[in-house]
Amino acid sequence: ATLAEGAGNDFDQAALLIALLRASGIPARYEYGTVRLSLEQAQQLTGAPDAARAAQLLASAGIPAGLGAGGQSVLMERAWVRAHVP
Repeated sequence: ATLAEGAGNDFDQAALLIALLRASGIPARYEYGTVRLSLEQAQQLTGAPDAARAAQLLASAGIPAGLGAGGQSVLMERAWVRAHVP
């Protein structure tokens, strides 16, 4: 569905990319971790006036997010692909 619709969340897109890479003989796997957004990045992404509101907006959209230390950044749990491309 991700390929047909041209859209999907990070896990959907990672699954599609891994499947395509593996079908081409390229080893690939999931990576999962925490991404720290600066206050400016969080504001640009969400339009929120502060990090707390940005984290709330992301969480309400189903994206695991919370405040970073000091409340001036947003931490998000994300998935991506690691591939060994010769």
